[in-house]
Amino acid sequence: MKKTVTSFLLFIFLSVYIGYGQGPEITFLQGEQLSLSPLDNDLYELKIKPESFTLVFKGNELHVCTGLSEELFQFTKPETDINQDFNSYFFIFKYIAMPEDANYLPVGKDEAASLNKTHGAKLAGKDSSKFTVASLQIEDELKPLNELKEFYLALWLDTNLDQFIDTSELLKVHVVIE
Repeated sequence: MKKTVTSFLLFIFLSVYIGYGQGPEITFLQGEQLSLSPLDNDLYELKIKPESFTLVFKGNELHVCTGLSEELFQFTKPETDINQDFNSYFFIFKYIAMPEDANYLPVGKDEAASLNKTHGAKLAGKDSSKFTVASLQIEDELKPLNELKEFYLALWLDTNLDQFIDTSELLKVHVVIE
């Protein structure tokens, strides 16, 4: 009986960890779904090929900040009100305008992207959207992913739509291009 209870509790723990341990409902596709590997400090690693990949997320808007170093995470912290914290890259007035057919992410100090239907996101199903990343915009130049070795993403999915970055809504990713 004890063994059965222990096994059941372990199953529940693993289900919760796998289902919710990686933060908000965001997946990465490159032909197939890619896996995130946990690192330190709530940071995950994503290994991709040097070609376009797709972000699939619940809802119709995903907030993204992109950087070339971990310094990005000093300015994209959870427990932040984007209407009041001017130091945050997610501050409401730091979002850049992107065209409806955008397929790049901006990189830079004080820059964020709101991926929605007017800024490159497309419907991916009844309750989800997708955005394909082909390049990064670094100092007004588009760099294809095959010219990069790595970059960092802070992805915020505001599930309760309160414009406050809850810890459970933020995903920090180190992208390694192999």
